[in-house]
Amino acid sequence: MFSVLVSYLALLLLTSILLVLFAINILKNNRNSNSKAFAMLTIFMIIWSVNSGISFFCQTIDEIMLCKKIEYIGVILVPVFWFVFVSLFTFHDKWLRKPGFYLIFLEPLFAFFAIWTNEKFHLFWRDVSIEKIESLFYLITVNNFGFWAHTVYSYFLIIIGALILIFSLIRFPSLYRGQFSALLLALFFPFIVNVFYVFRIFPFVNQVIDPTPLGFSLTILAIGWGMSNFKLLRIMPVAKDAIFENMSDIVIVIDQNNRIVDLNPVVGREFSLDYADAIGKKVDRLFKGWWGLLKYLEDSEIIHFNKEISYEKNGVTRDFDLQISPLRNRRNSLLGRLVVLHEITERKQAEVLRYNLQQLQETVDEIIQVIALIVEMRDPYTAGHQKRVAKLASEIARTMGLAEEQISQIRTASLVHDIGKIYIPVDILNKPGKINDIEYNMIKTHPQVSYDILKTIDFPWPIAQIVYQHHEREDGSGYPCGLTGSDILLEAKIIGVADVVEAMSIYRPYREALGLTAALEEIKKNSGILYETNIVEACLKVVTEGDYQFEAD
Repeated sequence: MFSVLVSYLALLLLTSILLVLFAINILKNNRNSNSKAFAMLTIFMIIWSVNSGISFFCQTIDEIMLCKKIEYIGVILVPVFWFVFVSLFTFHDKWLRKPGFYLIFLEPLFAFFAIWTNEKFHLFWRDVSIEKIESLFYLITVNNFGFWAHTVYSYFLIIIGALILIFSLIRFPSLYRGQFSALLLALFFPFIVNVFYVFRIFPFVNQVIDPTPLGFSLTILAIGWGMSNFKLLRIMPVAKDAIFENMSDIVIVIDQNNRIVDLNPVVGREFSLDYADAIGKKVDRLFKGWWGLLKYLEDSEIIHFNKEISYEKNGVTRDFDLQISPLRNRRNSLLGRLVVLHEITERKQAEVLRYNLQQLQETVDEIIQVIALIVEMRDPYTAGHQKRVAKLASEIARTMGLAEEQISQIRTASLVHDIGKIYIPVDILNKPGKINDIEYNMIKTHPQVSYDILKTIDFPWPIAQIVYQHHEREDGSGYPCGLTGSDILLEAKIIGVADVVEAMSIYRPYREALGLTAALEEIKKNSGILYETNIVEACLKVVTEGDYQFEAD
């Protein structure tokens, strides 16, 4: 008997060392809730195992009782944290929220009270005594109500945990059953050996050896096997992983026989499928209405695949990026395929919109070129003026940090801002010398004529209004409406400044060129009066810092 006891203590020491190593590894490498629960479970296993061994080396009943009471900290809490771990691992953890989490500790609190006050109330053991085998001592107890109440409660937690695992084992796909099998194996052996010990079934004399701590060595080995083969604590079962559950993409797992192994909730919503009904079904039974997808799923030879497909539902066509990837085990054997469908409908619509805008812009440019050609054929001075204004106005807008779309508006409006001058007789436009008031008033009608022509064209921007306002000024002295300040479009203000600078800088039939310096002095002098200050500053920066020059036609 003594040699058996020594062997038992040696195995208990080995078990404790393994428990400590696993606890350190888990706390070091895993931070999720279920790994923390398993770490707590392991710590209480250590308390149970270590004190169970130490008690044999105590010399008095008081020393043995103290070891026994400390040992029961582990004995009482191991079933509790096993149940917590199983609940977290299988995602049956809603009850762990307050106050449910605290309720499971009511019986352990009673058990602790009964054990630590046993000398006074004898609730846990009716009687205790010690016996000796050679140089080692062991405790003999006569169990009372508190012991049996705790035993029933512990077995209840273990059995409920086992049922949760069995339910998960049946419900979850075969890809993940090894994980649950490992946990069931870990649960089975310590539970059975404890039943044998408590009910005197185990073939050892009296209560000398409690084999339950050794049973947990099998628990450690089983969970260790699960950790190494299935990444048990680091990679949760994909079917219930929180990321998998909350993905917006459609995710489907298919085995080698084209059966549905797993799917996320999005699939159920998209195809009106119930999870339980879908698992194990052939893909052709579930996706027969979606031929674009089905032809790729039915072909088991397709392992790596990426393609855009379309799907029509309720008269609405939706676009998806289909990706098919292999699922392999550690030996690189093919287990199945992972199918991910990422919706790209909005992206495709945006691409169509961009294409349509590009086509529209090309059409607008062609219209502008035709208009410019008509103006140039009638008045080459006006045509060249519009091109130079468009170039300067675009540079001013870019220096001001305006968006490219806004710069395009300014460029387009600049190229046609004087189109209304086709209404004015050429001999007035090209008249040498000073023009009279009647002729000047006729020239001032060109913004209105330009507006009347351009408003009939369906531009994507308010080109007609910009052209209509390009002779308006900040103080209201401009024409044709006498607008002031914020009533004038920014694009029109920019074109107005560029128009003045170009007109003063370039030769006209009715006067010599005044030069770029004089033009800049004009806008500087009237900055904040006729012209917006920040536009003037931007124009000065473009001309002076960029050594800007107007190109002659």
